[in-house]
Amino acid sequence: MLEEKRALRAEARSELRDLSDAEIRCSDAAIQRRLMDSALYQCAQSVFCYYSIGREISTWEILADAADRGKTVALPVSSDCGEMEFFRYTGNLQTGIYGIPEPCGREQLVPEKTDVILVPGLCFDRRGYRLGKGGGYYDRYLAAHRGITIGLCRDRFFRDVLPRSWNDLPVEYVVTETETIDSKSGTSEEVPQADA
Repeated sequence: MLEEKRALRAEARSELRDLSDAEIRCSDAAIQRRLMDSALYQCAQSVFCYYSIGREISTWEILADAADRGKTVALPVSSDCGEMEFFRYTGNLQTGIYGIPEPCGREQLVPEKTDVILVPGLCFDRRGYRLGKGGGYYDRYLAAHRGITIGLCRDRFFRDVLPRSWNDLPVEYVVTETETIDSKSGTSEEVPQADA
């Protein structure tokens, strides 16, 4: 299982490197728009986001939009002992232990069941399982906290089935450029869009 996941990670990273900057920008914009137009996002009081780096799906626009709408925004802070917690983001960042920007302040936040938690991943499948970077931070966090979990995934990295371990946890929804998948049914659902 671990070898299969390693091989898939290497394959996905290679494919991601091959995408042009224009393809990345176009993909990011479509995913951001689909998410931000959804009632799931618009009705959430708080957004527990990740700060995108490299060629991850950009969350910068989501962070700005959530702040503009008056939502509470939180970003993760990881520890070298394998744990992760979320802290309020107010625009100021510092470099974390893995070189990932994290909030300067230390006001810890815990998601409510109607808050949105955006989950990063290299690939996702129809049941909401993901291929992450291999650290297990999100799986451990989501095992202990509740919220509406949404994975952001490019269409070309979306799979019907991914290998999974006993401790892998699925997200409830996966948002791509072209569809929003409800992982409970494994089908593309028309998630309610907010009124224009």
